[in-house]
Amino acid sequence: VYRVRSLDDGRRYAVKVANRRFRGPRDRQNQLQEVAKHEQLPPHPHCVRFVKAWEEDYRLHIQTELCDRSLAAYTERHHDLPEHLVWKFLVDLLLGVKHLHDHNLVHLDIKPENIFISKGGYCKLGDFGLVFDLRLHDSWDPLDGDPCYLAPELMDGQFTKAADVFSLGITVLELACDLELPGRGRNWHALRSGTLPDYVVQRLSPELRRVIEWMMHPDPKQRITVNRLLELPEIRKVLRWRRPYVASRRAVAWVEDLYLQGLFRLQSFLLAIWRFPVLGVKALSMWWKCRAPAEQSFVDSECFSDDEVFDDSILSQGSISAHEDSLEVHLSNGSVLDLFDSDYSPKRSTPKALRHRAEQRMHSTPTHLFTAGNVQPRRRPAFPPPPFDLSLADSEANEEKLSDEEQDF
Repeated sequence: VYRVRSLDDGRRYAVKVANRRFRGPRDRQNQLQEVAKHEQLPPHPHCVRFVKAWEEDYRLHIQTELCDRSLAAYTERHHDLPEHLVWKFLVDLLLGVKHLHDHNLVHLDIKPENIFISKGGYCKLGDFGLVFDLRLHDSWDPLDGDPCYLAPELMDGQFTKAADVFSLGITVLELACDLELPGRGRNWHALRSGTLPDYVVQRLSPELRRVIEWMMHPDPKQRITVNRLLELPEIRKVLRWRRPYVASRRAVAWVEDLYLQGLFRLQSFLLAIWRFPVLGVKALSMWWKCRAPAEQSFVDSECFSDDEVFDDSILSQGSISAHEDSLEVHLSNGSVLDLFDSDYSPKRSTPKALRHRAEQRMHSTPTHLFTAGNVQPRRRPAFPPPPFDLSLADSEANEEKLSDEEQDF
């Protein structure tokens, strides 16, 4: 059994995991009977509340409400229980067993390990793995139950409501006398003979001793029933104020649970509000970075067209035809010029817009980022001057020289 916290509502629950995996379809169906009994039984203050069940890794998982501790763990720390506390526990368990019997269910495994103490201090009956439905012919093996608390008629296959009364009676005897019950042998038969040893019950009051003897009668037909036990004066006296106490503790637990639910929802709401702006700001910043244009490293102040680049060029006088092995220019006079000819040189090897590109190269940092007056953006050194002169006179001379070459060609 594990104590867990749910991510849906923030509450703590108990999850019971089966010790072994399903050995086949029949074994799986037998284990699922416990879930069916939980679903069949309506909620009750003295029965552990069922939440849900599921299968995982071929094992059955059952989620129930979380109690403070089991009765067995409580008795290990408190060996000498006062008798008035034993009466309280007896009344709580009688109400839980009555709830099962009213729905034709028999627990068949009542013992301190299957009895739980809630946070309010009252007992709950749990672990319905061996619950027997009297309306169905369920298969039940008496070896599945604990022999220390087993009714004698179960060895003969008699499954009745009286078996739960016997198991509850011997459980009360163990609590009141702080006994270690035998699982077999002479003492096991002595406790089921109808008379309790004096050394065992000498510390009990006559009222509690008489009730335990009635509950542990060897004949199931003569054994007292749960309804008759609840009508006894000793039981009614305890029940008179036990019910209001349980109701008040349940109301307090409901208010505490409601308060914790409010805190959990408030925490979830605040966490969502805190996450939304952070995620929103991150998404907005990423969108803005993707949307903003990249900074220019060069100042492109001049734009040029094809006409401006190839003005007065030899390429403007003809058409270009590309072939696999050569690139030729068909001139207007009908001749053909191979562009890969080593003797050919165009009139202008550099476009007009790119002539002074080196002088316009600036630093990549924008000038508006400098605030001090005496701080100027550092310019990168200009490219080395071209190996040819781009003056107007040289340009005209080149044009004349090119014209002579065209004539010779």
